[in-house]
Amino acid sequence: PVLAFRVDDRRARVCFDVPADRVAWVRNPVELLAAYQGMIPGGLRAACATAIGAGPPAVAANQWMRRRRYGAKGIALVGDAVGHCHPLCAVGMSVGFLDAVALAGSKSVEEYASARRAGGRVPELLSMGLYDLFV
Repeated sequence: PVLAFRVDDRRARVCFDVPADRVAWVRNPVELLAAYQGMIPGGLRAACATAIGAGPPAVAANQWMRRRRYGAKGIALVGDAVGHCHPLCAVGMSVGFLDAVALAGSKSVEEYASARRAGGRVPELLSMGLYDLFV
């Protein structure tokens, strides 16, 4: 999959989901563009080629990290510090805000962790299912 979104009036960000066994594409702009040519909208192809040809793309490893540890001994974790899903699934901010609301309404880290474990599994499973569907 390819995710593209507007950053401002003149710029867009384009994110390529590169399989781990094809990471060499990131180092070779010609291969990367050839592999994703059919997924990039026509109006963005030339701009992508220019941007990728100007220098190496920014790279981030995307992996799933199950939400298990919500903190301990008076230190609470929220959002991606607890665990994360692929950004393509677009659940990160929502889950982070739900964590913050639950923490604000809890008397302890343990109470917060218990509440979020009960309600946090569904977004994890949904995001994994969405990612599998997209790829």
